[in-house]
Amino acid sequence: MNYDSAYNWGSSLTVNYTGSKSGSDINGNDILPISSATVVDLTAYYKPMKDLTLRAGIFNLTDEEYYNWNDVSGLTEENKDLTQPKRNWAITAKYDF
Repeated sequence: MNYDSAYNWGSSLTVNYTGSKSGSDINGNDILPISSATVVDLTAYYKPMKDLTLRAGIFNLTDEEYYNWNDVSGLTEENKDLTQPKRNWAITAKYDF
């Protein structure tokens, strides 16, 4: 869901759902199944002048621990190093010239 104000600012709320992969969904009995996850991102921007855009965002707002299937397909053991980032944030500035 996005909102763009007439006053040079806006925001966005994004919800992504990733379904689980159970043993019956996977070819091979030794492949590790994964859980489902719902990830929520909240971002906003402000344009204080014509060519400058300031952005801020909080990503994975609900602090889900989850995997992308492409990163773990074929693995037989859980590897926490392959989880996607937990709650994190970013602030950026973009100047067009």
